[in-house]
Amino acid sequence: SPCLEELDIMRRVLDESKFADWSSKFLTGIRENNLNLEPGKIKDRSDGKLVHLDGLNFSRAWCLYGAAQHLNNQNLMDVADKHLEYSLNKIADGDYAGEHWLASFALYALKTKDFK
Repeated sequence: SPCLEELDIMRRVLDESKFADWSSKFLTGIRENNLNLEPGKIKDRSDGKLVHLDGLNFSRAWCLYGAAQHLNNQNLMDVADKHLEYSLNKIADGDYAGEHWLASFALYALKTKDFK
C-alpha cells in the first residue's frame, strides 16, 4: 500500500507535531478518526498472485500500527488489527504459494504492534 508506506516513512522523519499535521492532511480519515480500509480478500490461496494480498494486509498493519502509536489513534490501531487478524491464521494453510514467505511479513506487523 504505497500511501501507507509513505505514512510510515513520514512518521519516522517528522517530529510528532509536524507528523500529526501532515498525516491529517494526507489521509482525511485520520483527522476524522474514521479511516476505513478493508483487508484484501483472497478467494484462491493456491494462486501465487492472489496470496500476495495477505502480504499487503500485513504491510498495511505494520504501517498503521506505527502511525497509531505515534498519533495515539485507536481507530488506526483497530484497522491494523483487522488486517492482521484477517491474514494471520492463513500463514500456515499448507499451500507453498504463501506459506514460504508470509510469516516474515506477519512478524513485522506483530513486532510493530507490540513496540511501545
